[in-house]
Amino acid sequence: MADLERKPFKDWWLLMVSGILLLILGFFTLFTPETLSFLAMLYSIIVIISGIFSIYLFFRNSLYQDRFWFLINGIIDILFGILIFLLPGAFVIALALVVAIWVMVRGIMIFADSFRQLSLKIKGWWGDLIFGILLILFGIFLLCNLGLTILTMNILLGITVIVFAISLISLSLRLKAANKLLD
Repeated sequence: MADLERKPFKDWWLLMVSGILLLILGFFTLFTPETLSFLAMLYSIIVIISGIFSIYLFFRNSLYQDRFWFLINGIIDILFGILIFLLPGAFVIALALVVAIWVMVRGIMIFADSFRQLSLKIKGWWGDLIFGILLILFGIFLLCNLGLTILTMNILLGITVIVFAISLISLSLRLKAANKLLD
C-alpha cells in the first residue's frame, strides 16, 4: 500500500484510452467534414466518455495532491459533450466559440499541470509547459477569428483534437514510466 501511495498516478491507462479515442476522432474529423451532424453526436459521446474518465480519476486517486483538476476537466468535458448533443443544428456556430474557449482552458490546465510534473520530477514537463502556452495563444486566435474558425472547422478541430490526443498519450506514458521508477 505504501508503494501505491508514492506513485504519482495509478490509472495512467485511462489517459491513454482517452488519448486514443480522441486521436481516432481527430483523424475522422479531418477526413469526413461533410458529416457535421453525425460528427456532433460522435464528439458528444467521446467527449462525455473522456469527462467520465476524468471524474473517475478524481475519485480513484485520493492521494493525488492536485486531483481536483481531473474533476474540473471532467465536468467541463461532460458539459461540452451535452451541449453538442442538445444543439446539433447549431453545432457549427456554437462549436466555433466553445472550441476556442475549450482550447484556452485546456491550455491553462496543461500549463498549470506542467509545474506539478516539475515538482514530481517527471521528465518532459517542459513540453507541457510550452504546449500549454501554445494552446492558450491558439485559443485566443480562434476566439478572435470566429468566421475563419467556422470556415475551417473540420481542419482546425481535427488538428486540435489530434494534438490533445498526443498530449494525453504522451502524459500517460510519462506517468507510467514515473510509476515504474517507484516500483
